[in-house]
Amino acid sequence: IHATCDALGNPTGFHLSPGQAHDLQGADVLLEALLDQIEALLADFAYAARARLLDRLERQQVEAVPRGIATRYDKRACAFLGGIHWVAAVIWLN
Repeated sequence: IHATCDALGNPTGFHLSPGQAHDLQGADVLLEALLDQIEALLADFAYAARARLLDRLERQQVEAVPRGIATRYDKRACAFLGGIHWVAAVIWLN
């Protein structure tokens, strides 16, 4: 799962990719519309690709903050994404 959230941790977007896909594919999808709106980016260490992402963030004056994030263990994408939507709804309702 690739997700974006606001400064309070409220989810703002999701992109689910196959387990064998490189994590930067999710970054490509989600960040394009956000780069002009953000000042910092917390991301999994897999996103720490100099040429593909970090240089791009630097040009936009966005601070990159690498962070380890849990992995996925569900067998089916629909079950995993259903759980993500449920948790997002609970966060927004609180």
